[in-house]
Amino acid sequence: HLLGNLVFLLIFGSRVNALMGSIATAALYPLLAVLAGVAELVASAGGAPQPMLGASGAIMGLAGMYLVLFPANRVHMAVWFRWWFFFRMKIWMMRGFWVVMAYICFDIFFIALGSETGTAHFAHLGGFLAGIALALGMLLSRFLNAGGGDLISIALGRRAWRLLGRPGERGGPGLHLPGAGARTDPAAALPARPG
Repeated sequence: HLLGNLVFLLIFGSRVNALMGSIATAALYPLLAVLAGVAELVASAGGAPQPMLGASGAIMGLAGMYLVLFPANRVHMAVWFRWWFFFRMKIWMMRGFWVVMAYICFDIFFIALGSETGTAHFAHLGGFLAGIALALGMLLSRFLNAGGGDLISIALGRRAWRLLGRPGERGGPGLHLPGAGARTDPAAALPARPG
């Protein structure tokens, strides 16, 4: 569980941190942890109180932010199998969107089964939804600029900035990735469609 948390933090959290900066990430991380803990407390309100320990709710919050800010980015995946002297490994790339969604489906599956695994699945889900809400709020207020590769720019295409204003015009300082300010059209970041 700890290793999985660290991998998610390294892959998804570091990308969010690169966009927002260390100070903003350091401020949002405990907020995501608290919101994830509240979700778990609300979900288990009818049962006996149990202690909670871990960072996975906050890390899933960062993964939720990643899903909104970088839905089209690709991550490297690896799978390996070892049996005695036989070793097989495969490495490929896939969109981070699918990795995050698969993990959330895993949590939803265990919640639907009602199984007691010792994992705070509602904290994962609560942190994830809190991260999505915070990232959407930052994008809609144009506090953040993900360089046109964010969920809103991909969904709205050329209409995104016409409807919401250019990054930095409203809201906060318009944080952005280096070189992203040169783009004037969010649809320019979209991959070309064949045919």
